Formats: sequence, structure tokens, C-alpha cells
Amino acid sequence: SLAETNSLVKDIEPLDLAAECAAVAEAARPLLDEAGICLNLSLDPAPVQGDRQRLRQLLLVLIDNVRRYAAGGKSLRCSTGIREGRPFIAIEDRGPGFPPGVEAHGIELFWRTEPSRARTTGGTGLGLSIARAIAQAHNSDMQIAAGQDGGTIVTILFKTTS
Repeated sequence: SLAETNSLVKDIEPLDLAAECAAVAEAARPLLDEAGICLNLSLDPAPVQGDRQRLRQLLLVLIDNVRRYAAGGKSLRCSTGIREGRPFIAIEDRGPGFPPGVEAHGIELFWRTEPSRARTTGGTGLGLSIARAIAQAHNSDMQIAAGQDGGTIVTILFKTTS
């Protein structure tokens, strides 16, 4: 509802996505370690204007998605930098990925890849839609793609740096 009223992003300040990713990854490290997921960081400077709290929420949603649904891949790579003049964050896993042709559904409210999942075992289906709303509130694009060697890559491309 905050996204619909343009109230999701409030405190805009200059940030470096690399520093934000490092902070969230370190906070999530104990949970990743417990799940047996190896964390690989490749953090190049990526300056943006953003809401620190919301960007950290976006990162936590994406990292927790890997922990919940792709832990079998044992790997999470978080990278930041500049791509085609645009700051980006990419979260890459080696899990099962989305079934073919359903990448677009992964960001619909309450949609889950496996319909049999109950709320107790499969979450609410809100995670990626929340991440997308935060990205959109930052005038950014969220892309979900299959990894070349399996798994999923979620990339947030921010507007060009000034």
C-alpha cells in the first residue's frame, strides 16, 4: 500500500550500493552459514541516491529468498558496480531456479513457484513483489533471469549516475 501512494521511499541520500550490500551481507552471514551457503561478494563502487532502509530491505528480501529457496545450490554471489553507465546490484544463486517460462510470475503478489507450498513452508509470495516495489520506487528496473549454469540472477539496474 505504501508503494501505491508513493510513500515507500522517504529518506533519499547519497549511498554506495557496495557499502549497503556489504552491511546487509554481513548481517545475513550467520543465517547463510547455518544454511551452508557460501557468500561471494564482488562489490565495486555504485553511487546512487536512495533510501538506505528500503534498499537494505530489498537486499535482505533477495538474500533471504536464496536462503529459503536456493540453499541447495550452496552459493550466493552479490555484486555491485556500473553497467552501461547505470549502478546495479546483482544477486546470483546456483539453486533450482524458476521453472521455464515463469520468470514473469516471480514478481506477482502472492505468487509462488510451487502452488502446493503452504504459508508455513513456502512463505507468503510477497518477497519479490516487495523487492520490485522498492526498486520501482527508486526509478530502477528489476530483472529476473536464469543463470547460465543454473540458478537465478536478480539484477536491479538504477537510473544513470549524474
